[in-house]
Formats: sequence, structure tokens, C-alpha cells
Amino acid sequence: MYKMFGNFITLCEQQTFSKCNKDVILMNCKYNRHSFCEEYYDFLPFSEPMHIKNSVVKRRADFLAGRITAMFALEKIGIKNTGVSVGNNRMPIFPEGCVGSITHTCERAFVAVSKKENTSLIGVDCEKKISSPLAKNISLEILLDSEIKNFNQMEISFSLYCTIVFSAKESLFKTLYPVVGVFFGFKCAQVEINSDISGFKIKVIRPLGDFKGVEFYGHIEIFSDSVFTIITSSSTFE
Repeated sequence: MYKMFGNFITLCEQQTFSKCNKDVILMNCKYNRHSFCEEYYDFLPFSEPMHIKNSVVKRRADFLAGRITAMFALEKIGIKNTGVSVGNNRMPIFPEGCVGSITHTCERAFVAVSKKENTSLIGVDCEKKISSPLAKNISLEILLDSEIKNFNQMEISFSLYCTIVFSAKESLFKTLYPVVGVFFGFKCAQVEINSDISGFKIKVIRPLGDFKGVEFYGHIEIFSDSVFTIITSSSTFE
């Protein structure tokens, strides 16, 4: 499926997390940014946007890997030979009739897609694990008092906890921004991570369109170098 991209794409496969909505297709891609080549666009039904083409190689590689992964994910729901365009504030614009989200870090990309008739909202995020010094520096910016209390009941490092909360709130932003169309900060939502660190609940606590007080549920996957979170409109929390 991805052999045409040589050493750039080293893996691209459908990922299954037991607690994720079965109507959501989640693709996992590993890539080598040092093997990026703009000629790969010759195999694709879309071109490299000019603002990406003028970027550094790392940015260009991240973008291409994400869009290739999105193309394969869309094929899984019957949408073929189609790319994901770039909208306002560089948010991905998925084809009409479907909803999706893209994330990439540490040379790993994830794309989640679904038909709108099955799932109305999706947000995914993958973050490199935050170091202990950085966690201490940014904790006041991203954590609420209730989230610090949640941490005190858990047996994980503070740096990993901060990474999960940061990623969960980024996933919420990617879930809601296409709907509300406004930027919002980390203090607009409250995260509660479940006891086995496999899922989380996140509640919108400040006015944000029609979503104040609304709770979403997400899944967590922890890798050796990063943390992945996903929110869909019908995920579960235990």
C-alpha cells in the first residue's frame, strides 16, 4: 500500500483501540523525515501547498506523512483518490460527508476519519513526552486545581500526567475548533483520567458556543516516546 514511497513511509496500518468508536477508522503511520522527497507528490492526487513547500524539511515531511495517512484512511471509508485540503488557520478540511483529524510527532502520524452519519466529532493528538523540568514550568498554564487533585490520586509521574492532560486538551481543540471556529485555551476544559490510564473525561467549563458543560470521552495510548489521545462523539470512559 505504501511501498511507492520508498524509505519515507516505513509503516502505515489501521490501528484498533478497543474502546474507540467502531465507526472511526484510525490509521497509524511511521515515517523517516530524512527520506522526504517532493517527487512523492507525483503519486498523489494532490499537490504540496506553497506555504508548506517554503517550509523547512521537517515541516514538509510531517505534512506529507499526515496527508498520505489521511488518503489511506479515507480509502477505508470508500473515499478514493482524494486529499485533505488546508483551511483557515491551516486546519485540515476533509471531504464533504466525512469528519476527521490529523496529528504527527516523533515521526509518527495518526489520522482518524468517519462518515458524518456515524460520528459527528473527532479529535486526535500525539505529543512527545514532556520532560520533568518542562512539566514544572508549564503546569500552571495547563492544569486546573481539580486536575492537580486528580494527579495526587494516581501513580504516574508528574511529567507523564502533564503530557496526557496537554494532549487531551489538544484533542478537544481539534474536536471543537471546526465547529465553534474560535481559539480557546487550556483552562477552558477540565480533564479527569481514569484509574488505569487508558481513558479520560474532558468537560468544557467555560462558554464555548453551545458546548459549555458538555463532556467528551477519550482514549489514551502511551508509547515509549509519546502520548496519543483521541476523542470521538461516542467514546467510552470507565
